[in-house]
Amino acid sequence: MTVVGCPLWCTCGARRGSARARVTSRFRSRGRAVSGRIRPCRLEHPADCFEGGGYFPLQHATTKGCGQQLAPECLGVDVRYIGPMSDELAGKMVLITGGNTGIGKETAIALAGMGAQVVFTARNPQKGRDALVEIRERSGSTNVEVMALDLASLASVREFATAFAAAHDRLDVLVNNAGSVLGKRSETEDGYETTFQVNHLGHFLLTRLLQPQLSAGAPARVINVSSDLHKRARHGLDFDDLQSEHGYRGVRVYGRSKLANILFTRELARRWDGTGVTANSLHPGVVSSGLGGDGDLGRMASLAKPLVRPFILSPQQGAQTSIYLASSPDVEGITGAYWVKSAPTSPAPAAQDDAAARRLWEVSDELAGIA
Repeated sequence: MTVVGCPLWCTCGARRGSARARVTSRFRSRGRAVSGRIRPCRLEHPADCFEGGGYFPLQHATTKGCGQQLAPECLGVDVRYIGPMSDELAGKMVLITGGNTGIGKETAIALAGMGAQVVFTARNPQKGRDALVEIRERSGSTNVEVMALDLASLASVREFATAFAAAHDRLDVLVNNAGSVLGKRSETEDGYETTFQVNHLGHFLLTRLLQPQLSAGAPARVINVSSDLHKRARHGLDFDDLQSEHGYRGVRVYGRSKLANILFTRELARRWDGTGVTANSLHPGVVSSGLGGDGDLGRMASLAKPLVRPFILSPQQGAQTSIYLASSPDVEGITGAYWVKSAPTSPAPAAQDDAAARRLWEVSDELAGIA
């Protein structure tokens, strides 16, 4: 039985010691073990979730047989992993950038809970250590480690790749998750616009440097967390102003970087076709996370947050497509696609421009100093 996210299963009619009862016993609700009959969920119930494997969006619930699988928000309780749910990813090595917060952290918790060996990165060492304690506790796995990485420094990316390769000879799943959005333009130590480098160029270089480890882990997966905000870049990338030196607007620049994520994914899929390494990108939804926090987007954005909060997904919900792409056997061999709510969909026309994807790869090679 596969469980993704933090669902609850009722035990009505379940034989003591059965798989369903064991799954139920692994969850707690507000400090109490979950058991007994759980009230039905009012959401739409896809009928194939209970038996055929169990990959599903967190917001869905299902009823089949005598069991009910309910998402935490249906119950209004805080549900957390308190032990590994399965060993389906046992022996798999997973790397997640920006795994110390938001959907990156929830992805790390879920995949560690499936038995994977998880390495996540953090720019701030103390925040990384704090997240490590939480991820180990909530996943029930000690097979988790944190490594320092600052995507705003290409030297840091190279140092990280060298250290990772020295410690791990293979990589099964790379989740390029970390991101940044800024209200005011700034440049990195390498002289590039910060959002462009953190969201695209740093991950581009990291993926290229880890190609030997990914090839050793084949069939391996590269997952790039993009956003539907790529649609804000209606006219595509401006290759004459990739560093956004003219008319800087934070959300627009962020959208361009997310467009770059999809174009990079398409070209990566094309160039690495036949190597056993697939590449897919995704939109996690509008998620409540640390992205754009600390006043990075200015006072107006801070004032708007309470208005949109009821429509924003939790980090657990936002992580579901990343978790699905990293773990589902149904995705095996699929490459170059853009995913929303764990299903492939068409991105904006500008994100389907293969000529722009090839050009971005070549320009990124030059900017990152790849021979």
